Amino acid sequence: MTNAAEKNISSDFHPNTRQVGLLRLYLGLNQFLIADIVIQVFLAGAGIFASGEFLVWHEYHSWALDVVTLLLLVISLLGRLPRSLHRLTTLLFVLVFMQAALIHASSDFHVPLLSAFHPVFALFIFVLPLYLHTQVQRLLKAETRTA
Repeated sequence: MTNAAEKNISSDFHPNTRQVGLLRLYLGLNQFLIADIVIQVFLAGAGIFASGEFLVWHEYHSWALDVVTLLLLVISLLGRLPRSLHRLTTLLFVLVFMQAALIHASSDFHVPLLSAFHPVFALFIFVLPLYLHTQVQRLLKAETRTA
């Protein structure tokens, strides 16, 4: 018996060989994203508690989040992956780019408190790929059982 989340994502999706390959690529990029988020949090923490120089590295390194999130979105579109997976990937993409905008909210909109949402968004940006990871693993596991 499957639970509702598993049934919701995998019941109507029967990937072909190309889609299985794209799911594996998606999973690998998503794992990289999770590791990269941990690195970003470390750099931010080191910038606060050790030296402000780490914040410069945190800022320079943020492009990796943007690129990987964009790649995940492209894969979900081109791979014709399940709609729910695509929607969550789109949400992740939006959150990553909104997070970058939050840093500039203080100076651009003269609302310093908006920038305080930057670390809050980081929590969502960390949890969402963890959830996506479990969903893609379920899809691949279901495909292995039917193959």
